[in-house]
Amino acid sequence: MFTQSINMNISKLDWKFTQVFGDRSVVERVQKEDIISAMAFSQRGNFMALGDNAGRLIVFEKSQHKKSKKGYLEFSYLTELQSHLPDFDVLKSQDIDAHINSIQWLKREGHNMFLLSTNDKTVKLWKIGEKRIKKSVPFESKMGLKKDVLSMPPLVEIDKGYTPSLKRTFSNLHTYTINTISVVPNGENFITSDDVGIYLWNLERPERVLRLFELNYKRQDEMQKLITCCDFHPTNDFSFTFSTSDGILSLCDLRVSKNFQNTAKKSKPVEMVNNFFTPFLKNISNVKFTPDGKFLVARDYLSVKTWDVRNLDKPYRVTNLYEPLKSRLCDLFDKDHVYDKFKVSTSPCSTHYVTGLYNNRFHIADIAGERNLQFELNFQRKTIFNKIPDNYFETLGGNFDFNKKVLLTAWHPQTNCVAIASLNCLFFYNA
Repeated sequence: MFTQSINMNISKLDWKFTQVFGDRSVVERVQKEDIISAMAFSQRGNFMALGDNAGRLIVFEKSQHKKSKKGYLEFSYLTELQSHLPDFDVLKSQDIDAHINSIQWLKREGHNMFLLSTNDKTVKLWKIGEKRIKKSVPFESKMGLKKDVLSMPPLVEIDKGYTPSLKRTFSNLHTYTINTISVVPNGENFITSDDVGIYLWNLERPERVLRLFELNYKRQDEMQKLITCCDFHPTNDFSFTFSTSDGILSLCDLRVSKNFQNTAKKSKPVEMVNNFFTPFLKNISNVKFTPDGKFLVARDYLSVKTWDVRNLDKPYRVTNLYEPLKSRLCDLFDKDHVYDKFKVSTSPCSTHYVTGLYNNRFHIADIAGERNLQFELNFQRKTIFNKIPDNYFETLGGNFDFNKKVLLTAWHPQTNCVAIASLNCLFFYNA
């Protein structure tokens, strides 16, 4: 009854477009290095970090909306740092881009913030420490001062800032591109995944790393199935999940065995019409546990599938986000858009999720499949949305822009606020 009550209340929320960072510009004019490539809220939601293709980390701080009586969240720029730089892999004779693939926040310690960021090969642990600038205030008069009593002038804080420092580097392990970081709830470990392997790291000792899973391929042309994403359970220290390009989810338990090839609980394949586009449509680009740990929310190219962790025989719910895209699959393939990887993020009450689409659009839907809202980003601070029913179809016109991709979305961990990234712009919606 409690879950149903939450579901009904959140479905009736009135979403509002409240804030945007970035300038409106034509897609062709946006510099590639300025495109946002990763973002994440801190564990309490007081900060938001985003990374771009140039390897920069930009941090925003939460502030209370002064004009709104409803208490909408608003964020302001705090600081930024250069997390990664372009590099060169001597052994493979290939360039390593600086762009950031994934960001994860760690627990805050006092006035210091900690976060992990990774490019294709290297994970870095950053500390962002608070720096307070003070100066002494001279005495207004010499009255009261005595020779045998030493009085120090009072110190007054005149400014404060944040100083980033690199604490540790986790490198020289991944042969293939790192696609995900996920922090273990104990705050001492984290896992990373690339195309063929998943590794468990220790935050204090980078040399202590354990290979949790590996796809064994002798030759690169044998790589028909790849790991696309991983996520650790939000509350326990022994469960994690990962997705593969064949549309299968694996739920692993560290207490059972290290051989997850045999012990992992795997989802059953979902029946699909078999045609040329099937391998692209079933590829899972992102998977997340709900905060209560009861469901897995997996995003593939055209749909979101929700799985009950107690029963992976069939999806709890399949939501086809926008059926009209099926009419343009040939165009999407010709322009390589079928390789786009959309992220998904879940609500703090574990009943809803947010994920992106093309043409500056994104979706907020409930896990039960009762309401699928499609929003359209704009720079006029207008909240534009439509309710998309099941089996909805329309002919996509020539104005539907596939270059305006909303690949990244994030839901605030404590309240109904979502962050949406499109190219070099960051949007916030509140309910």
